[in-house]
Amino acid sequence: MKRLIDWKGSDPLPDWIVPAMVGKSDDVFPAAFIGGEPVDRGRRALEEIESGRHVLFLPSPTTDLKRWVSVIALSREHGTVLLDLCPWLHHPRTARIYSHWHAEPGRPIVRATLALSADVLSQFPDVSACCWACVRLLRIFFRERPSEIYATETRSEKGTQLSAVLRFPSGGHASFDVGDVTSGRQWLELAGERTSTVCDDLFAPLERTRSRFFVHEIAGVASREVVEGEPQERCLLNSFVALAQEPKLAESIRRQLLDTHLACDALTTSLKTKSPVSLT
Repeated sequence: MKRLIDWKGSDPLPDWIVPAMVGKSDDVFPAAFIGGEPVDRGRRALEEIESGRHVLFLPSPTTDLKRWVSVIALSREHGTVLLDLCPWLHHPRTARIYSHWHAEPGRPIVRATLALSADVLSQFPDVSACCWACVRLLRIFFRERPSEIYATETRSEKGTQLSAVLRFPSGGHASFDVGDVTSGRQWLELAGERTSTVCDDLFAPLERTRSRFFVHEIAGVASREVVEGEPQERCLLNSFVALAQEPKLAESIRRQLLDTHLACDALTTSLKTKSPVSLT
């Protein structure tokens, strides 16, 4: 039994990564986890990629966009994996919801509504990181970069609450609400013309190996879908290993990360200008 991932040189690892480093493969590949100060993460990522390491990083959407564009380009040049710490994207339930919408043609997502409270995710303790989580997820389901973003923010002694509206080139429309004023919110509704899916514990499943979501059809028909599988943290690492073993598969992740960075940068601009920002 050898470690699949050599984390030498990493920032302190989240507790759940440590027991998940052992596998049955003899392949060991160099990797770095970057989770220090947000302002340093882009620079650190460049250094680790230059040294030939695959990078798992904690998102920091408020940092310099140009630097992260360079990080993504360098990852492509060196053929290394660049992956953000978003375990819910790798959960089998997320794949099942995605399949509901995209396994067959002619079932476009018309509307999406998403909410996330900052207290749900220990690794995403601030509002800007919650924005990344929402934008990244919407990029997955809509399969394209938003064409326009408009964001508003309310600050008070109780905390910060941020709301955003996103429009997509295909005609889809999404909105999300994040913040540290509310507590425990982590739901997603995707709606089409004849069906919708609802999940109320998307980011941190209430049961680690057995999760559920709901499908609503026209005429009041509804079903409860149950998905069994490994905990999402293990699924994330499985994906990380698979991408490192087949780096060519990592290109779609790079495009998603670039689109997410561009969208989060536009969101920040919208907050400053108090007006919609186009990404076209």
